[in-house]
Amino acid sequence: MMKRLILVVFFAGLASAQSTVRSSVREQQALINQYCLGCHNERLKSGGVTLTKLDLDHPSSTAELAEKVIKKVRAGLMPPAGLPRPDEAQMKAFAAGLESEIDDAAAADPNPGRPSLHRLNRFEYANSVRDLLGLEIDPAQFLPVDDSSHRRTFPGSEENPC
Repeated sequence: MMKRLILVVFFAGLASAQSTVRSSVREQQALINQYCLGCHNERLKSGGVTLTKLDLDHPSSTAELAEKVIKKVRAGLMPPAGLPRPDEAQMKAFAAGLESEIDDAAAADPNPGRPSLHRLNRFEYANSVRDLLGLEIDPAQFLPVDDSSHRRTFPGSEENPC
């Protein structure tokens, strides 16, 4: 009997946790309309922020704005004290919904950013000195032997002697 009760409580808690983790786009829009757009609209732009441009259907397209909203909501700064606020569960579901949509979009289409820097090999170093200073040098006098990675060296690679 006790095992059944524990299982029922466990699964009920699991089901309620799953239902409050994310809120739907319609619920998110209703929350923004009720609690946020009074101050963060095109006319007032309180704090320099307008939420009319926040795309809740595709929050990754306005990810920078969505991240600001998530931070403020999670910190309890928005809506500000003294103004009507949704309950804690609604706020958590709102933030989790926005965040998971952004994370899902980032996972589906990752943007690793610009290529990292690499150490110049002898050939690249000699060309850079020639292009920048107009000097022809023998880089073998200044640099260690290059590895065999087709004129490129990668710090941290197994072939790199450094």
